[in-house]
Amino acid sequence: MSTSLVKTAVLTCGACDAPLPPSVVNAPSPGRCAQCGAEAEAAVFPAFFREMAPGTSGEKTLFDDESSCFYHPTKKAVVPCDICGRFLCALCDVDMHGQHMCPSCIDAGKSKGKMEQLEVERTRWDVIALTLAILTWIPPMLYLIMFTAPATLFIVIRYWNTSLSPVRPNRWRFVVAFFIAVCQLGLIGLLATMFVMEVGAYE
Repeated sequence: MSTSLVKTAVLTCGACDAPLPPSVVNAPSPGRCAQCGAEAEAAVFPAFFREMAPGTSGEKTLFDDESSCFYHPTKKAVVPCDICGRFLCALCDVDMHGQHMCPSCIDAGKSKGKMEQLEVERTRWDVIALTLAILTWIPPMLYLIMFTAPATLFIVIRYWNTSLSPVRPNRWRFVVAFFIAVCQLGLIGLLATMFVMEVGAYE
């Protein structure tokens, strides 16, 4: 399959499947299909227009006994999707905990929330604990120190073994928040002791 045929097959009108005119490709505003007049717009990467040399991945190199990728017909399939059964090339294959999946099944599982192994968000308890400990030193928040300090210690102890950031999974924020909270509780104890001693002196 030549490069020109691939391009013609891809850039077609969504209403009538007629080839789109070059004027709608990467145009600043939508154009019209020359055949049916439907509004059409195509955003294409520059590499799409690059000519491919013979023998590259753009040429069909499959043998008769080989299957092609569902998403890339010119590429050899290496594994089927464990969910939908579509044949996938090495580029489309997503190996997640030993299970091979295609991009469509991953998107569907993500939108429906049925893929427990696909983590799309994570609560950074270490950041919450450190922020809570630091904000307490702001003058308007000093009156809440007797509540925020125990809350900080609870978060540190409760979520110490939870999985943190996959990029930087260290726990230094937990350590800093813990020592700040301990100092805050010590300050509370010192102030309470001084208050009791002051009251006792007046009596």
